[in-house]
Amino acid sequence: DFLDSSVIENWYKNLGAFEKKTNVIRFASQIIYEESGEKSSIYKHPKWEGATKSFFRKYKHLSRSSLSEHIFRKSSYQKIGFRNFKMAWHSDDMAWMEFSGKKPIYTINNSIIYIRLSHSSISGKGDNLSQKREASVSFYKLIIKTKLDSFNKAQQFQLLRRYENLLCACKMMSLLQWMFLLKYYFIFFDFYNLKKFLKRFLKSYLKSR
Repeated sequence: DFLDSSVIENWYKNLGAFEKKTNVIRFASQIIYEESGEKSSIYKHPKWEGATKSFFRKYKHLSRSSLSEHIFRKSSYQKIGFRNFKMAWHSDDMAWMEFSGKKPIYTINNSIIYIRLSHSSISGKGDNLSQKREASVSFYKLIIKTKLDSFNKAQQFQLLRRYENLLCACKMMSLLQWMFLLKYYFIFFDFYNLKKFLKRFLKSYLKSR
């Protein structure tokens, strides 16, 4: 990964706009595919954006995010640190939600961080999918336990369903996990989504008998 020539200059040009107003700053980014040399579109973001909104855009494949294009306050890192997910998969996603605190992320869109993607990188490899899924299980469980109330109602149930699907894909679903999910379906109550969840639970239970 590398920076374009204007990154430092634009950091200082924007310093007065974000200083003391945010804990996390990011730049625009562009993927360089190592094997072909091709480049993706440039990923830009709203100048100010809540961390959970930013994550959900990535979740819906409307954006991208990685460690390289972010800068964060040392004090935020020292207070929380990076979560120790397997292979550090999703550790950066959780960091921005936790490091930002109650402050939005500030974006500098007129400078680019170039991100290399290759078959040897964790993101580009295809032989580590089971490990990535296990890391995702830990990540989404932590979101549910600590961040779910930061999302709107529709997003909450999408994230709960995502966690459920990951558990099933990893063959980690158990009665304890069903009860864990049921708790949050009641906390963030919606009759339609609860009814569908209970149907899936009963179908799984009867199938296992």
